[in-house]
Amino acid sequence: MPPSVYPTGVTIYDPDKAYNCYVLFDGRDDRGHLIDMNGNVVKSYPYSGWPIEMIDPADHDGKKGHVLGQKEPDAFNNENVIEMDWDSNIVWEWGKDAPGGKAGQDHDLARLPNGNTLILGYFPRVVPEISDEPVRDQNIYEVTPQGELIWQWSAVDHREQLGIAPEDIGLLLDPKVRNRRNGLLALNNMHPLGPNKWYRAGDERFHPDNIMIDSRDGNFIAIIEKSTGDTVWLTGPNYPGSQDMSKRKFTGAVPRPLDQTCGQHDAHLIPDGCPGAGNILLFDNAAIPVGRRSITSYGRQRVFWRSIPIPAISSGSMMRRPPVIRYGRSLAISWAVSGACPMATR
Repeated sequence: MPPSVYPTGVTIYDPDKAYNCYVLFDGRDDRGHLIDMNGNVVKSYPYSGWPIEMIDPADHDGKKGHVLGQKEPDAFNNENVIEMDWDSNIVWEWGKDAPGGKAGQDHDLARLPNGNTLILGYFPRVVPEISDEPVRDQNIYEVTPQGELIWQWSAVDHREQLGIAPEDIGLLLDPKVRNRRNGLLALNNMHPLGPNKWYRAGDERFHPDNIMIDSRDGNFIAIIEKSTGDTVWLTGPNYPGSQDMSKRKFTGAVPRPLDQTCGQHDAHLIPDGCPGAGNILLFDNAAIPVGRRSITSYGRQRVFWRSIPIPAISSGSMMRRPPVIRYGRSLAISWAVSGACPMATR
């Protein structure tokens, strides 16, 4: 008989090993919640997000408690991105001036050090060389505090640079293969690189302004050059194990060559000052067994670390960034299915 009672709240807490902090997550009750390590709600915001994102005070004139989120409760039909202060007042909003009249924000957004906001959003449009029907493109927008759109990048327009061959398009758009609601590539991450050791060593591909993305269905991780929009670094979509299962090895000792990713979410560069700085942390959420992996970002493309499988995090359930925190812990937040929020040691 399957279990019918599931524990809620904090189920495991080792203060000596855990990185003691606050956790902000976007609840499916249409609210954003800030909790402490004992599960006590410290702050509840009246809007949620995809995700709800705390703004670094260093990027916001020292203001604390400001968050970015969504005004509408339906994540796939967002119209307005909002900023709330600690008192839950909406102090900034953008959407009606977006292409198509709505932000369409999904999966990621970020406040930049210059005060502008990066937004990943859907934008349905007809692309004649692909389909006579509207294709749900995904764009990245840079928007000023005054609401001016000053930079825009299209995933569909860069599909070939991202390794998507013409013969792949039919599969990606076939409703029997996948849900077209996800867009052509299902980008689920948009991460400004920030200061990093690769750029300091002279590799221009890792300029701090460049942006890392990944695609769940396109099965790649890429870096977009901010100044040109071109793809300057790419792993996938065709790995050694893409067509030959005998070349896939999801388990075993690390480090080892990167053989395959599948359904990954939220690839991002581990920042300066954290263990593994300069490596890439991602959730390989349809791999077997389910677990997190860290790979190098400088050409060698090897798996250096992976978490043990966590039953609460299954395929489709990991939808949000696990920030790397100092002392080598990794905080993974999963809201879509299981609602689990585990912290794993390095």
